[in-house]
Formats: sequence, C-alpha cells, structure tokens
Amino acid sequence: TAPEARVFDGPQRADLDRPEVRFFADEKPGSVVTAAHGEMNTRSRDMVAGGGVVIVSTEGARLETPWMRYDSQKDLL
Repeated sequence: TAPEARVFDGPQRADLDRPEVRFFADEKPGSVVTAAHGEMNTRSRDMVAGGGVVIVSTEGARLETPWMRYDSQKDLL
C-alpha cells in the first residue's frame, strides 16, 4: 500500500510515496518493507525503494538500509 501513487502506462511504472509492502510465504504473512519512496514496474512487479528502507521479519528481526530492490521473478530482495 502507499498513501499516494502515480501510475504511468507508457513506461509501465508506478511511483510510490511511503510504500508499505507485506510479503507472504505459503500464503502466510511474512516480512514487511517500508520506505520513504519507491518505484514499481507494473508489468513485472519488480520494485526499488529508497529513503530509509526498513525491513522487519515475522520474527522481529529488523534491517535498515538506504535502498532495496525486489526481483519478483526470483522472489528475492
């Protein structure tokens, strides 16, 4: 989810403000990623996020990084 997003059909891109992404494993909620901003390819679902990225696992482990990339085909952060 994101409070605000701008979707562009030509480049198949969505610019996201303050995205919050919840990943699922075997249909169960998994890690949550939050960031200041992000960009998602609306076709491939690949995403790049930046600006104080925080990743929190279901076990409570926390990772902070300036940016992250998600490859949806490989299902890999």
